Amino acid sequence: MKRQNKTPDPGGGQGKTSSEKKSQGCRIGRVICLSTLVACLAIGTAYFCQRYLQSLSEETAYIEARLGEEGMELFKGYDLNRDGFISIAEFEPMVQKLLSDELMNEEVDFSFAEEDVDPSEEVLTLEAHFKPLQQETMKNAQESQSSRYVTALSGLNAWTAPNQAIAGFHVGLFKPFFPDDVTPVGKPYTIIKSNLNLFSSTLSNNRFYPPKVKRNEVVIHRLLSMFHKRPFVHTRFGPQGAKAVIRAENEKYVDIVFRIHAEFQLNEPPNHPFWFTPGQIVGNIIATKDSSHIEHFSLYVPTNKSLNVDMEWLYGSSDDSNMEVDIGFLPEMRLTSPEPSMQVAIYGEGGEVLFEPENHHSKKYREAITWDFAVTTEEAMKAIELQFYPFKKSFSVTLLHFMENQMGVPTTKGSGRTLRETSLESPPVLKLLQTYFVSSWSLVADLQEAKDDQVNSYAANLATLCLEKYNFPVQMLISLPNGTVIHEVNANDMLDESHESSVSVTELLSDPLVTVYTNFLTEGVNRAKRLGFFSQ
Repeated sequence: MKRQNKTPDPGGGQGKTSSEKKSQGCRIGRVICLSTLVACLAIGTAYFCQRYLQSLSEETAYIEARLGEEGMELFKGYDLNRDGFISIAEFEPMVQKLLSDELMNEEVDFSFAEEDVDPSEEVLTLEAHFKPLQQETMKNAQESQSSRYVTALSGLNAWTAPNQAIAGFHVGLFKPFFPDDVTPVGKPYTIIKSNLNLFSSTLSNNRFYPPKVKRNEVVIHRLLSMFHKRPFVHTRFGPQGAKAVIRAENEKYVDIVFRIHAEFQLNEPPNHPFWFTPGQIVGNIIATKDSSHIEHFSLYVPTNKSLNVDMEWLYGSSDDSNMEVDIGFLPEMRLTSPEPSMQVAIYGEGGEVLFEPENHHSKKYREAITWDFAVTTEEAMKAIELQFYPFKKSFSVTLLHFMENQMGVPTTKGSGRTLRETSLESPPVLKLLQTYFVSSWSLVADLQEAKDDQVNSYAANLATLCLEKYNFPVQMLISLPNGTVIHEVNANDMLDESHESSVSVTELLSDPLVTVYTNFLTEGVNRAKRLGFFSQ
């Protein structure tokens, strides 16, 4: 066998054959070709991207020119994340505005002369009184100066005066306050029905502009528009609507007491929604039975509680976004009638008198009224309250006290409102409460004030016992008449149990929270029975 001689390469390595050198040259060529191709592709891509961006920029500039500055500002107002596109969540408040026939966000025209009514009909003048929310009463007041809060609370900070200080209304507008049928003194009736039901328990948070109002809603919307230009006659959650009671009457006049649940949207795009919800809006109207004359009208947010307004605002463009909640004290939101309704003179464009009222020069004074039938204002308001909160009814002498204590700030997880919208509206819970309990709820701030009461030692003792058992955010207590707490549960714990507990086949159609709540009340009654209360 012949030995193949290899010539050592000058670098000390072994020499390469011609085929190996050819292969290496091919690889180098492929690398060069590939590099050249990549470079060409990169240059081509950059060129086409540049052309595309230039074309897009030209198209955008063309569209912006067509839309104009006002149109672009409108687009930017709804493009909350500034990505140049309107998402479905960002489109929702826009659709609410588009579907509103008369763009209810616009200032309401209160000019009674422009309405299609009888010129001889009397006009009621109303004055609006408003003092801004005292932000130091908010739980998160110390954070209200942070940039995050300043943006969210911009609408609240800007609301320092009523939307319209004075306005005139034809008395015919107030007919919805009167019952449709003959109604006895003290019996509640409905002005505006709730539009919430089992399948629609809440309305969207992601809205800015009120929907179109109709029928009985018109007068409520126009009255509330004197305070702010964006009132929502229907709240997002219960209780919802407006109810009334004839408090007193004689042959000529009636005194009607009413209660309204409504709210206001304080922010506009590009800020996120900020909801301002008074605990209740109440008032009364004294008028002739045919509603042709109004002696007196008042509407106001009660200020007898230390906290009377709930506030909620979003930090995103959808209902699933983070929501901040707080509660505070509103010192004044009130409408008053400085004088009874009367006919007014109507003049033409040239100053000529088109209508001269008979009472134009009459004295402006209120008629002294004596009532034939009447209940107290407290009784009338209690009758209305029971319509909104049926669980507060009591049909027998009860020995147990069910109390819901909550901090000034509700939470989205375990708030008193969550319980009132679900468990406290269910028939099984209502039956237990009406049979065995006297129901109430209190704010912690009110309990802290009551425990220092030097005059009413009984109330001070009850408040002290409740505070000893309280845990944030909502604590439910069942106590004996002497204040001894025999059963308790926190709202968060109850909601956790309702999510985790397994239910039987018969309970599948009911809310798990209702089942847990019913069990809580039943256990309280059983504990009372073991202590000798109620017959076995």
